[in-house]
Amino acid sequence: MEPLENLKLLRTDMQKFGWIIEAFCFKYKSIEYIVLVRLLDKDEKRDKYALLKLEFISKNNPESALECEANSRKLIIDTKVLRKYFGIEYSENIGLIVEQFTIYLGNFIPKSINKNKTEIENMAIVNSLNKRTNEGNYCFSIKRNRIVNGKQRTRSPNNDNKTRILRPRLYEKFGKDQTLSFCYSDEEHKEKDDIEIISNFVNNPNFN
Repeated sequence: MEPLENLKLLRTDMQKFGWIIEAFCFKYKSIEYIVLVRLLDKDEKRDKYALLKLEFISKNNPESALECEANSRKLIIDTKVLRKYFGIEYSENIGLIVEQFTIYLGNFIPKSINKNKTEIENMAIVNSLNKRTNEGNYCFSIKRNRIVNGKQRTRSPNNDNKTRILRPRLYEKFGKDQTLSFCYSDEEHKEKDDIEIISNFVNNPNFN
């Protein structure tokens, strides 16, 4: 069995349920990390052997993060960078130590998505999604995407996943319709509750 074998199973489960990003906790040398697991975009520049992208975020210092690609055998990253981030001391058998680290990490990787993630894990996911879209966390409306050049636009995976976390009840009512997107702002005062969002949407001509 390969040391990061569970990444294959996790990726399959993420794809099955429409998640592009997942999170789990990892502890090394008494330091706790949140590890984000992200599916690679089709047009994203990557190592040809990469399976997924991982981001390690220290709970002690959330601003300190390490990103790398990975497959079921190893982390695709320069050994020096890995050592520096995790405080792995150099030794003549550093290759063996890195291998042991990889095996150890593999014990923390879940085989399937966690439906009961902690608040800190969920917010780490949302913050990562926001970095890619420059959106805020405050939902204020629903919109129907336009038809462009005869093709119906659909909700982005980022918008979909974020809404599942931040507005689960709203998503439960409208999430199945992929032509709908949820609008967010970084200004808290613009946020509206589910009832107002639904009422505004139903009374909008774009509803039909």
